Parts: sequence; structure tokens; C-alpha cells
Amino acid sequence: MCALAGRVAASVAALSPSSRIRRFVRCAKGLLALATLLAGAAFAQSAAIASTNPSTLNQGNLRTAWIAVNLTGATYTAAAATSHFTLNTTIPGLTVDSLWFNSGRTSAILYLRYDGSDFDAAATISVTVAAAATTHSTALTTGTVSVAPGRWVNVS
Repeated sequence: MCALAGRVAASVAALSPSSRIRRFVRCAKGLLALATLLAGAAFAQSAAIASTNPSTLNQGNLRTAWIAVNLTGATYTAAAATSHFTLNTTIPGLTVDSLWFNSGRTSAILYLRYDGSDFDAAATISVTVAAAATTHSTALTTGTVSVAPGRWVNVS
């Protein structure tokens, strides 16, 4: 590596001052572009619904369902609470009841609470994780999962 640096330094030294400046500027622009690309890849954060249980959600099984939300490029903080998770949905009466985190705090299981309010059209759910719940500086929102309408049976 040192021998290569020496050869590069010798070839640059042989250039005129204006050629050295142009070569330096081209090199600096290339390094800046590379650093920007690497920084974006290394610091990209996202949230995704990794799975649901049951795997196909419908009105009849929401009462005992859960959603796993995985983070990439961030972790959940020790302060993360149910209030930091917003269910983006048109389903009335659906909230986050409790949470569980894996040991690396990169995955959260959101246990749902559903009051049985009727809905007759297919719906979707996405989850917004508040910035206060993660090591990221802004809120993160997942993609959606589908929920089919159906008959809810009260077995309490």
C-alpha cells in the first residue's frame, strides 16, 4: 500500500500546478460521492412488519392477534411503550395492548386489543413507531398488511 501511495505521489508531483488542482478536485468529488453513498447505506433506518399471528388477519381473529415490527439500522429504546406505536387503520376499536421486545431490541411484538366494533370492508394496518421509541431521530412507518372483514364472535 505504501509503495502504491509513493508511486501516486510521484506521478502527481510531475504534473503542473493546475493539473494537480484538477486531479485533486476530481478525486475529492469521487471520495465525497463514495462517502455519501456509504453513509446512506450504513445509516438507513426502516421499520417493517415481519409477520403477523395468525398469518392472515380477519375480523374474527383480531382479538388474539399480534404484529411483529422489525427495525433495520436502529433499535428500540428502553423507554419504548405502547403509546409510541400507532396503528394506521380504518378498523374501529383496534389498539396496541402490550409489547414484547427481542433481546437485541430490533424486533417488537405488538399484542392487539380489539373491541369487536364491526367493519364491513377490507382494511389494512400499518404501524408508525415514534422517534422516542427508537435510536432513530424521526418516526418510522411500516408497509401494510391486509385485514379481511368477517364475523367477530364475542367469547368473553
